[in-house]
Amino acid sequence: MADHWYCAKTGEPRYTVIGKNGKERNTTIRDARDGSLYPSVTTINGMLSKAGLNTWLQTEAIKAAIEYPSDVGVGAQGDPQADVQARRTPSHHGPRGQASGVSGDQW
Repeated sequence: MADHWYCAKTGEPRYTVIGKNGKERNTTIRDARDGSLYPSVTTINGMLSKAGLNTWLQTEAIKAAIEYPSDVGVGAQGDPQADVQARRTPSHHGPRGQASGVSGDQW
């Protein structure tokens, strides 16, 4: 990620600096700390929370909790792991909650 940095005193951009080897390179956060540089507005905005992304993430978590409830009973042979494994079977091959070739009664 190429962040843009600006001089704290003059406001001039400092996109690159001369490295110890004498070659020009992109400014890093270490350079910014040493040289009293401030990040650009877009760099700061990139660190902020994204409301749409957070809403999508919460919606997907709710869908997963509904699709894979944790209070389903014990598996066929009395093994709790059998039930967990059955619920982890991919369901993306057909309609929501149904893998291809599996009837809805099994879910």
